[in-house]
Amino acid sequence: MEGQNTSVFQNEVLYGKDDEHYLVAAHQISDTHIRLYSRQDGRVSHRDEPFFPFFFFENRTLLDGFLKEKEGKVLNKSCWIQNLSGTNEFRHLAIFKGNREYRRALDTLSTEQRSTIYDKADIVSQYLNQTGKTFFKGMGLNDVRRMQLDIETYYKPMGSTFGEKGIGADPIIIIALSDNTGWEKVLHASNQSEQDLLLELISVIHERNPDVIEGHNIYAFDLPYIQKRCEKLGVVFGIGRDGSEPRSFPTSVRFAERTLDYPCFEIAGRHIIDTFFLIQFFDVAKRALPSYGLKQVAKYFGFASEERTYVDYKDMANAWDNQREKLLAYALDDVRETSKLANMLSGSYFYLTQMLPFSYAQVSRTGPAAKIEALFVRNYLREKRSLPKPRIGEQKLGGLTRVYLKGILGPIVYADVESLYPSVMLSYNICPKTDEAKLFPKLLSDRKDMRFMAKDKMKEESRK
Repeated sequence: MEGQNTSVFQNEVLYGKDDEHYLVAAHQISDTHIRLYSRQDGRVSHRDEPFFPFFFFENRTLLDGFLKEKEGKVLNKSCWIQNLSGTNEFRHLAIFKGNREYRRALDTLSTEQRSTIYDKADIVSQYLNQTGKTFFKGMGLNDVRRMQLDIETYYKPMGSTFGEKGIGADPIIIIALSDNTGWEKVLHASNQSEQDLLLELISVIHERNPDVIEGHNIYAFDLPYIQKRCEKLGVVFGIGRDGSEPRSFPTSVRFAERTLDYPCFEIAGRHIIDTFFLIQFFDVAKRALPSYGLKQVAKYFGFASEERTYVDYKDMANAWDNQREKLLAYALDDVRETSKLANMLSGSYFYLTQMLPFSYAQVSRTGPAAKIEALFVRNYLREKRSLPKPRIGEQKLGGLTRVYLKGILGPIVYADVESLYPSVMLSYNICPKTDEAKLFPKLLSDRKDMRFMAKDKMKEESRK
């Protein structure tokens, strides 16, 4: 395995209290159990473990109605209440024997009472918070099986803009696939029906058994399109590791000042990475990309092959009818470029997943504030400490700008201000007022040290 230095996983603050290696996915299988998947030496195994949903809350009497039966005599034995240390507002923890009781307790609360609890509804994240486990410990980016997917449809322009007919209006004619082992395959409808094409896709996914499915705009186009065509043709889109269909729900993601609404998909036992999101997060800082389309991005980064085949989307139907081999080559080039883009941009999200109580997909589409909050919640839960309620921040001053010297200065051979903000915050012991465990300085210091170590290692490698 590619792996990494496993000693870093001993840092429980950053990586959680459980350093189990090779976990690649998890999903809920029943009211009381969760299924964990591991990949080691190319083989995938799984086991089932119980989970106990929970939420933090303020008032000790909040759940009195739930804890007592209608007669008011018998205590509800499906829930435990634990008092937490500290003076923050969420000073009690409710723990449930199963998801059904957890949901029933939430249903007893009014809209006003919901503001007095801190609840993370995602069962997998709750399990990771409780156990201190995270995904991908002891693994490198190429130790997981990553499949790339791209579809082409029989689109004929009717004097309108692309997509006006809606998702799923045209038949799927090509599904291009590849993975990080070097395997490639183009499925197409030349000698089979679209229904059989979709069934072949499902079969190939189970055969290759990817931990991660990558695609460019896979959330907003490929997955909902395949799902819609499966519904129309009576095909069960069972690509979950347990044979289940993907779950989808509307949500949004923010890129600096822009917010993008999209349908989020979750596949049991597998992660989804959308390189369309990764490139936009990348460009938040760079502001240099003329377009977020796959072909333009490939050209920008310089990995577009000189032999790359191009077909305009308006010519899809014509190319299928008259230049089929060219269209098949075009589809294969799409997944090859998706693979290269994912290799370039997904590494940081992969290694953050080793730290955070989130799935890889969640890490790739959430902002830094949510990630920092997750580390606080996990550590405060581990120490059984109360959580604070959100405060409204107030900026006292703008950024400090100060000129010490003017003119031509030198001779300067090299100048580097290493991690200025973290260093200033640590020097002045800057910490949130409600951080009673003084966790923030510890997180900041450890991350700063890790950054310096990574930079030193990069320098060493460059000298070889």
